[in-house]
Amino acid sequence: MKFLSPWLTFLALIFGGVAVSVEQSEAVVLARNGASDYVILIPESAGPPIRYAARELQKYLEQISGAKLPIAEGTAPRGKPVIIVGEHPRLNRLGVKRTLKSLGPEGFIIRTSGRNLILCGGGPRGTIYSVYTFLEEVLGCRWFAPGVDYVPKKSEIVLQKLNIQQKPAFEYREPFFTEAFDRDWAVKLKMNGNSQRLDEETGGHVVYGPFVHTFYSLIPPQEFFKDHPEYFSLINGKRQFEGGQLCLTNPDVLRICTERVLKWMEEMPQATIFSVSQNDWYGACQCDKCQAVVKEEGAESGLMLRFVNAIAEVTSKKYPDKLIDTLAYQYTEKPPLKTRPHPNVRVRMCPIGACQAHPYEKCPENATIVENLKAWSKITNQLYIWHYNTNFAHYLLPFPDFDELAADIDMYHRHGVKGMFMQGAYAPGGGGEFAIMRSYMMAKLLWNPKADAHAILDEFMQGYYGKAAPAIKRYFDRLHRKVREENIHFRIFDPPTVGYLTPDVIEASDRDFDEAERLAADDPVILDRVQQARLSLDYVHLTRDDPKTHKQELLALLDRFEKRLEKYGITRISEWRPKEEDLKRLRERIEKGG
Repeated sequence: MKFLSPWLTFLALIFGGVAVSVEQSEAVVLARNGASDYVILIPESAGPPIRYAARELQKYLEQISGAKLPIAEGTAPRGKPVIIVGEHPRLNRLGVKRTLKSLGPEGFIIRTSGRNLILCGGGPRGTIYSVYTFLEEVLGCRWFAPGVDYVPKKSEIVLQKLNIQQKPAFEYREPFFTEAFDRDWAVKLKMNGNSQRLDEETGGHVVYGPFVHTFYSLIPPQEFFKDHPEYFSLINGKRQFEGGQLCLTNPDVLRICTERVLKWMEEMPQATIFSVSQNDWYGACQCDKCQAVVKEEGAESGLMLRFVNAIAEVTSKKYPDKLIDTLAYQYTEKPPLKTRPHPNVRVRMCPIGACQAHPYEKCPENATIVENLKAWSKITNQLYIWHYNTNFAHYLLPFPDFDELAADIDMYHRHGVKGMFMQGAYAPGGGGEFAIMRSYMMAKLLWNPKADAHAILDEFMQGYYGKAAPAIKRYFDRLHRKVREENIHFRIFDPPTVGYLTPDVIEASDRDFDEAERLAADDPVILDRVQQARLSLDYVHLTRDDPKTHKQELLALLDRFEKRLEKYGITRISEWRPKEEDLKRLRERIEKGG
């Protein structure tokens, strides 16, 4: 790809929150004029992840310098300087293993030792991360999107003394956008979530058994309701499963759920965490026993947590390394007064009603959510978050939440959150509004919440949109400035008439995209990216413009819109329906005049 940028000026900004030491000393010449004396050295017993890391290092060093370094196992030729990848026995006498142990399985070091270079992690995934971080932070590579790398060309690679060590801010990092599922991109950006298609070779990932809303997987109504209606919610004096939950004080419900979770753990040995969580609606049980617990705990979450803890108490004895996940969501978001999560339980708080316009701590409409977060963080050091990052009713609608996003990942970290699920547009084909940029930004901040979000964003814009970046950035900034300066609130299901999409903003945005297309006219790759980004603005026109006065223009725009959706493989423009249904509604709106 065509791309020019003063990369090193960004590094201090982007990675300022990570432990990095680059000391002036005798330079290490890794490669010069297409040749190198170095050997990549891996342990003789190296597994697939270490071998993968070594091959990736070899591949990118050759692309950068023209020198193809050999890979040796166990020992290197006498007198040859080495790049040690993985936990090689030679590290024992260097005191490295003690450091690695403190960094955990995903932490790593990048360190020079004389003429040698050490790239090693606390576990296989950490070693892979050490290689990609060396390529990125030291040599200037970038991984902007699946298949979109920037690899600098250097006639020589010269290193000063290096002593870098990093570990992730969060143990679980899942940007949930279709684009972020890509295996090779996910591992380069250090994502490790359940949806990332990471395999043994790329170090694996956090694997859920059943993922969420599992009550009716545990107690299927079609199997139990006829003979045992008492297993289900009592609502307004009647047992029901439609729009209901489970009766969590019923001992048979607890017994059956425990047995089924144990069976899941037996049948899915690769999974590390299993969800025992409420259905995706309200309908909590109102029976006397359940409500007595709720009253004692001061919140429905107390009843939920007692139930989940009881399951974890049993499962942890047989499977001590397996975790149970549950939700603090809707009617269970408020934390309990008395019960505390079992050590093997992860509570995942889901602030679904939040205003996404502003940092939560600065938005009065999010005061209760922040209070709940603080309260949960006081009673558990194992809190997870389910965060929302798109308009689920309109995947393509402009969603200017980057001020909130950057601030609140850091806020979560300050309050001791351990895992982050960042839900966006996840349909097959992807294509949600700025989905690639969102995933890139999230991955960077989930690894290091102190990184400079503005520098990351600017670099992405320049790297991905090239010469069209100034116009795209102007469009992006205008939306955020509108929200910020006029204190506009918005949420994840708002209609296209949302307050920041005023006529003047839309008109100016049209000019921005016109300019972006002109700037990219001689570069078909960049032009294609600009036109895909413009789908968001096209959608605004198709949903807002008056068909009585713009019928023919809108029909022509809709035809182009449909063709581009097909071209980019986009299958949904809202969470709940195939795109064909939404397109039919748009066409009917235009043809009927509103």
